[in-house]
Amino acid sequence: MKYPRFLLPVSLPWLLFAIYQLFTAARLFEVESRFVVKQMQENVSPIEVGMGFLAGAPSSAMEDSALVQEYIASPNLMEILDDELDLRSHFEKFGTDYLNYFDGATSKEKFLKRYRKMVKIKIEPETNVLVLSVLAYEPAVAQSIAELISAESEKFVNLVSSDMARDQVAFVQKEVLRSEERLRAIRQKLLEFQDTEKLLDPESFSNTAVGLIAALQEKLVQARAEQIRLLSFMKKDAPEAIANQQQILSLEKQIVQEKSNLTGKGAEKLNRKLAQYKELQIEADFALEAYKAGFSSLEKARLDASRKLKHFVMVSTSGLPEDAAYPRILYNLLTALVLLFLLYGVIRLVIATIQDHRI
Repeated sequence: MKYPRFLLPVSLPWLLFAIYQLFTAARLFEVESRFVVKQMQENVSPIEVGMGFLAGAPSSAMEDSALVQEYIASPNLMEILDDELDLRSHFEKFGTDYLNYFDGATSKEKFLKRYRKMVKIKIEPETNVLVLSVLAYEPAVAQSIAELISAESEKFVNLVSSDMARDQVAFVQKEVLRSEERLRAIRQKLLEFQDTEKLLDPESFSNTAVGLIAALQEKLVQARAEQIRLLSFMKKDAPEAIANQQQILSLEKQIVQEKSNLTGKGAEKLNRKLAQYKELQIEADFALEAYKAGFSSLEKARLDASRKLKHFVMVSTSGLPEDAAYPRILYNLLTALVLLFLLYGVIRLVIATIQDHRI
């Protein structure tokens, strides 16, 4: 009985591959979890969103998802999982499937490579949903790994979110404390000035002095008018005229003295004290406004920080698997058969071409 030429070259490798798939290949169970990182409230205008798309800038949600993706694939999380679940020992349970051989005492780099092969994470670009796929040789271990990864990812998101919010508030709070200290220092200078100069309010005292000078000048005008009236019918040496003249001299001397106290030379003059007081008052008012603005910024920062807190939201999980997800025996066998036929056809075509050229 004559068999087709392709039977042995195709069927023998395919039979060996089928034996491997059916009896030797290690069974892998898969747990799939879907989760997303959500912000409590995002104050982003439609214009900002549109500009972000035009500029090609990633959104905040996409950045958060990418950050979690990097953390799940990181050696830091791998070490946590190994400490909790002893991943190295589990990866050694490949059975007779030496194509997936793993030595538990291997290097950290090879361990990380196997970890990333068994734990895969991707982001769905349309929804920013993170899709976690965990493979393990036992269903319970696959579920435990997926649950621990979800728990540690949630801790990571909460930690990063709270740290960012705390740093933002702490910076504004530091500025508020600095403004408060400056306000207290200026107010202390103002109190020391009032104690040293024995003046509660130099401005009101200055107004009083100006009012006194005006009153004295008014009296001086009246006295000079009286002098003109008296000299119209009596001599200068008359007792009443002499008394009037002395009153005028006294008023003029007092006016000069009051003006000297108000605007004369020297550090003790009232105008200098008033200028110093005004400067301190302006500084105090400015410091007070800065403190009020800082306090308002602190309240706003606290509110913004609470709005920007991020939350880890579990969307779905496949739970404890019942059937092995890999290897996909039927698919693999059919694919291998097609590839073997194609390879056989290519080889036969090459051989036929060479034989034609020899003829």
